[in-house]
Amino acid sequence: MKHQLKQAIRQRFPSTVQIKSWWNAYSDTKSAEKPSYSQTGEDKLVLELIDSLGIKSRTYVDVGANQPTKLNNTYLLYRRGYRGVVIEPNRKLLDLHRRFRPGDVHLGVGCGETTDVLAFRHATSHVLSGFDNDALKTNDFLCSEYMPILPLDLILSKMDIKEIALLSIDVEGFDFQVAKGAVETLKKTRIVVIEGGDSDGEVIEWFATAGFTLKSRTAHNLIFIRNNMRLS
Repeated sequence: MKHQLKQAIRQRFPSTVQIKSWWNAYSDTKSAEKPSYSQTGEDKLVLELIDSLGIKSRTYVDVGANQPTKLNNTYLLYRRGYRGVVIEPNRKLLDLHRRFRPGDVHLGVGCGETTDVLAFRHATSHVLSGFDNDALKTNDFLCSEYMPILPLDLILSKMDIKEIALLSIDVEGFDFQVAKGAVETLKKTRIVVIEGGDSDGEVIEWFATAGFTLKSRTAHNLIFIRNNMRLS
């Protein structure tokens, strides 16, 4: 009943979702650092890996960044002085990133294996929004809009990024497609956090051919590290 009431309020007053997102971001930026801002501690694991593997890069790429602080894999890094590229097709959330994470580069496009135009479906809960596909976890949508899809390799091709400490991918069903459009990007990436799902076996095998080993698995994500990292 509580969940149904919350959905009804969001549908009737969609601005409440944005107000809550703004308040969460504001509160987090004004509060003492939390141990983790990810869904299940992925950011903490990443920082431990960065330290243990001696990674010097202070750059991340966050594809499907969602809210700037809550349930976010890169905000803890941001607070530690890391900076990077944030890719988020939801323009309202991207505005929050610009407001609360001004040190990042912010891009309002979608990512995929190839260049395309697809319908982005806005859910009453921002975290469940995504490009139209069978993997979306809700049918509770407010509206849709068509948006460009670009391969990550193309997006980053004009940026002078030598090494990426972390590539985080969370795009509600398009995660594997994003990885396939990032072949050149992965060559200079040290750690990848990507949302898991039914095709985990295929994803793990594909990353192995790209030179990565599955290091850890959380309730929602797979964490890969590039092979022979200490030698690079």
